Amino acid sequence: MAKDLENAVKITDGNMQAVIDALNEGKTVICAVEKGPMIQKTLETGYSDYMKAHYELLEEGGEYGVCGCGKPADALVAA
Repeated sequence: MAKDLENAVKITDGNMQAVIDALNEGKTVICAVEKGPMIQKTLETGYSDYMKAHYELLEEGGEYGVCGCGKPADALVAA
């Protein structure tokens, strides 16, 4: 399914259950992440096995909230 960034749900508080729920409802999700090794691998392949969703990098280098791992988020991705 194509990403609908105009009507996306934005989650920047690290609430991974909210991300999963929104994806299960077929919504596009913009979420804050720490661009560590796992996210880097996901971005390289374009797909997250954990979330069962395609990922793309939207922004990086800022302070975007909290990653699901609890660390400060330095990137935004769309799933």
